[in-house]
Amino acid sequence: MLIERQEEFDVLRALLIINAIIIHFHERCDLELLAIIPLFIHDQGFRVGNFFFFTSGYMGYKIYLNRFKENKKTVIKLFKKGLQIFLLYIGYITFMRLAMGSWFPVNIYEFLFYHRFFNAVLCTFSVLFLISPIFIFIYTKSKNIFLVCTLLLFSVYAVFIYSPIPENIVNSELSGVLLGIGSKSIYYSIVPALITYCLGFLIASYDKITISEEHQSGLLLWIPFLVLTVHSVLVVLSESYRTFVNMKVLVPLVSSILVFSSLLLIRFLLLNKIIRTTLTKPEFMLIGKKTLIFFVTSNMILGFLNLSEQSPMLNKFVIFSVLLWLTYIVAAWSFYSELYKKANQN
Repeated sequence: MLIERQEEFDVLRALLIINAIIIHFHERCDLELLAIIPLFIHDQGFRVGNFFFFTSGYMGYKIYLNRFKENKKTVIKLFKKGLQIFLLYIGYITFMRLAMGSWFPVNIYEFLFYHRFFNAVLCTFSVLFLISPIFIFIYTKSKNIFLVCTLLLFSVYAVFIYSPIPENIVNSELSGVLLGIGSKSIYYSIVPALITYCLGFLIASYDKITISEEHQSGLLLWIPFLVLTVHSVLVVLSESYRTFVNMKVLVPLVSSILVFSSLLLIRFLLLNKIIRTTLTKPEFMLIGKKTLIFFVTSNMILGFLNLSEQSPMLNKFVIFSVLLWLTYIVAAWSFYSELYKKANQN
């Protein structure tokens, strides 16, 4: 069964990848005012990783669930994709350590996460693909059981965060990787990522909104707009609200709501001919379609940059522009090579 690619995902994916690259560049050499909006989206909206976790669950329902029902061998494809992403991450870290003359730790935890080469989200992302067949299988048996599993995950996560737990457990590498707690905490831990995945899966099962030129709902446009606007205003004006939505246990839920609201908003905005023409140009859309290549390439180039925070702003802007351009060339080469190969096959 051929499933049409949803443009709002590619558009938002492209925008968020550029946003992530700006933040990574900013962490290496201060971009000052240019980083204000990207940092606000990242810190008070949702991280790019949470977007990918949510959309993985969403696409898990929309695409892989149907494929699994038709052919159980879909499980093999998901495992293969997860393994490919994990091997890409391993290869990337190994290459960067060799190229930069960094030490090679014997400890697997330190090898995977103790570095400044970014892209650690890929490790968590690969685990989601490896685990996702289990949740897809559960959903085919019972939607209620799937919901119970999601609530159970959330409950376990909350218990570990708020219950008194011995320090040797809290500060263990396993707790850091799975739950993101303690001194060994990683940026994108597995359990909250899995909760976000499950929420994306469940929301997709209820997302029945179909939009066309003949069917436009002003209410459906205003709801996501109001959600995003009210949230943005409150995190700026209210410290208590900001503290509440940034509670560790609520981050998967809040991120899922904001991601879905953003997707709905873009879905409706694309009905406008001017916006649609601007954002769905192939030259821009290929960034969203080749996100993985764009992300890895940009961070690889960034790893070799030697630019101090004291450098003139003009120098930073020129180097950042060159970084984006080089990354775009690699992504475009991959995109058009793939199109050429498919054309020859047909």
